[in-house]
Amino acid sequence: MLATYMWKALKGLYPEDDQYYSYIDVNKPTYKDVLAELEEYIHWEGPFDLIGAACQSASLAAALSYSKETDNENSQLFKGAIFLSGDHPFDQAALKGNSLKFMESDNGHTHLAIPTANIWGLKDERARLNAPKLAALCNLETNFNFIHNSTSSIPQARDYEDLVGAAQVIRRTVDLALYAH
Repeated sequence: MLATYMWKALKGLYPEDDQYYSYIDVNKPTYKDVLAELEEYIHWEGPFDLIGAACQSASLAAALSYSKETDNENSQLFKGAIFLSGDHPFDQAALKGNSLKFMESDNGHTHLAIPTANIWGLKDERARLNAPKLAALCNLETNFNFIHNSTSSIPQARDYEDLVGAAQVIRRTVDLALYAH
């Protein structure tokens, strides 16, 4: 279902008979394998103060951050996160049972403790559906949302006011993440 939706969102932008890469195969429970690889990369190449991620990678970063916070409160992978048109993350408990189920803020999940910025375009149908669900999993006191009028994950240079607004939200998040800890 998710793969079908994502393909419809991209239809007409790319040739249908080409091969494409993705972080995950949404038709198989490989999401947890990708999370393990990301965690291993962070272990060997980190630590990182912040993570900036878009679309599926935002989903992965949020899910991994959330799982580390819930496993051990002092085990935060990042001090903050910037999510651009972030996708809805999958529930870690469900992944352990090899099923894909979205995390929901009203199903007993606590919020991500780190400062976050969630930025998405009002005219981006996929982001308009998914990004608010990711934002709802972020701490209300340290999450900054910015919704711009573009169809892309970040505003274009010609949309100066939206670009400045996104930059301000990112700056607030970075300041809070780096200087409040």
